[in-house]
Amino acid sequence: QEHVQSLITLSSLVKKFPAELFPELPSLVEIIMHSIDPHRAHLREACLTSVKALVNELDRKYPMVSFAKKSQYMAFAQGHIIHIYDIGTATKSHTFEGHSGTICAT
Repeated sequence: QEHVQSLITLSSLVKKFPAELFPELPSLVEIIMHSIDPHRAHLREACLTSVKALVNELDRKYPMVSFAKKSQYMAFAQGHIIHIYDIGTATKSHTFEGHSGTICAT
């Protein structure tokens, strides 16, 4: 239950203070993926709704994060790399490298 409350709090903080949390985006993505790890089924089950709410908030606030609700894929641009995460299976499904400049939107 504490983990769920922490995710809800993070979602509220992203909503209210997106600029201040921007440097922490990579850590937020790691928290999301850790929270829905299929090897920790009890935690995943408890956190899935809160994770989706947090991912939706990240998608709304940051142009370098995109979430496709239907397919449950999240794209996250970090520097010159785009990471694609499958929220349904809690895996990083693809990594795209090779952009010459910083990616600002997905």
